[in-house]
Amino acid sequence: MSIVELDENDEEIHENKNENEKKTEQNQIQSQSQKQEQKPKKKKKKRKQNTTQNKQEDNKASQSYSSEDKRKKVDISCCTALIPGFVSQDRGFIIEIETRNCYGEIIKSQDDDLVFSVEIFGPYDTMEEVIEKQKESGEFLGLFTLEEVGDHQIIVRSGSTDIEGSPFKIRVGHFEYFDSKSLGLSISNSNKTIHHNSPGFWSGAKGTLKLTEGKYYFNFKVGQTKEAHIMIGVVSLPELDYYSPAIDCTKSWLFYCHTGEKYHNRKLQQYGKSCTTGDTIEMKVDMDKKQLSFYKNSENFGVAFDSLPDTLVLAVDLGSLNDVVSLV
Repeated sequence: MSIVELDENDEEIHENKNENEKKTEQNQIQSQSQKQEQKPKKKKKKRKQNTTQNKQEDNKASQSYSSEDKRKKVDISCCTALIPGFVSQDRGFIIEIETRNCYGEIIKSQDDDLVFSVEIFGPYDTMEEVIEKQKESGEFLGLFTLEEVGDHQIIVRSGSTDIEGSPFKIRVGHFEYFDSKSLGLSISNSNKTIHHNSPGFWSGAKGTLKLTEGKYYFNFKVGQTKEAHIMIGVVSLPELDYYSPAIDCTKSWLFYCHTGEKYHNRKLQQYGKSCTTGDTIEMKVDMDKKQLSFYKNSENFGVAFDSLPDTLVLAVDLGSLNDVVSLV
């Protein structure tokens, strides 16, 4: 066997080859370590995404639970009271509470400890204070009779929180209620019952009380009718014509019992439900918000008109023989 001697060039090539191999091995080791380092990062990213999704789902669940919980809970500041705007000195009246949630929806209270207080201030001093438990929406707090003629204020609260609209204004006095100069009508029952006694044309009665500020509630009972050609609402005082029905006035805002539509400026629009004998039409006039709303047997049809003028009076038109409507 012979031994081969390497010259200097061969040694350099051999050394370069060894160095290249070392570099290759180092690169492989580095790439493997980088891959190993990258893998857990991806896992962490996935975990982060999952955590975010879980948080979003938890938030949605808590929000839905919160909204459901709010819908079941009475919000005192959103509750409202049904109080007439005026009463005759010789007539009593009741105060009803509509218990509502924070969304303004009428709900039944599930809180047996819910208590409302009523304070009535007359023209001179505090007249009466009543505290009653209120368990369900629609229950009345009490029957009141006011003896002093003049303007009164009624404060309704639970604890230290006043309900919406408090203090309420109520006027006590002697009212004729309706004053009719229109043909074809007779008025009786202390000027609270209107009877149509002539066929073939519409006749209308107007109220004597000027509605200028505060909230007013009126209940009209349909005593007798065949087709309910009856209009109930308000008319603007500057446009008032006692000799014509309100339907002939462009500044009238009415509810048409025959179809349940609302009527303004000689036009009908879809609104509520039709009425017949025995039904009660409740009308809320909010002169602070300039809004007019109607109810049928306590079913709320919502706001019919807004942007009302500053001064209004009641208006009732009858279109058929022997139609009868009473203010109750």
